[in-house]
Amino acid sequence: MNEEAVTVNSDWIRLLRAKAPLFIPAQPGFPTCAELDPDDELITLALRHAYHHTDSLELIVSRLAGVTNVQGLARLARIYPRQMRLVSSLIAAWYLSCRPVWAQLGYTGRVPRPAAKGEEDTWLEGDILTPVRRRGRFTNEIDFGVSEPLPQPIQR
Repeated sequence: MNEEAVTVNSDWIRLLRAKAPLFIPAQPGFPTCAELDPDDELITLALRHAYHHTDSLELIVSRLAGVTNVQGLARLARIYPRQMRLVSSLIAAWYLSCRPVWAQLGYTGRVPRPAAKGEEDTWLEGDILTPVRRRGRFTNEIDFGVSEPLPQPIQR
């Protein structure tokens, strides 16, 4: 299964949208969670990227339904710490992916800057990537009980 194969549950989106202000309260000058992502495009994308955590999300989303305050979130975090880290990371990623938040933070997004002709030789002279290639494959530890290998380095 991959993220494209995931059908995002619209009930989850409604619930996460409703509970997001408990995770990220309104701050002066910043957009509220309710103002962001009116077409649910980014929250849907965030949920699709979390496809390998569907069981954890299902468990915690069902428990979130009855939560009405921050103390309720804290209680859930004591009982379900891994799942609450997952849902809080997902909501933070959703919030920080919205352009109105970018604008308030002064972030312009990634601006592509292709190497100018001959520039790559300057930056890569002296075989600067040899230690990286020698190190080989490594794994990025993720705090949600999943360890996913990063792509293999380019072999030359």
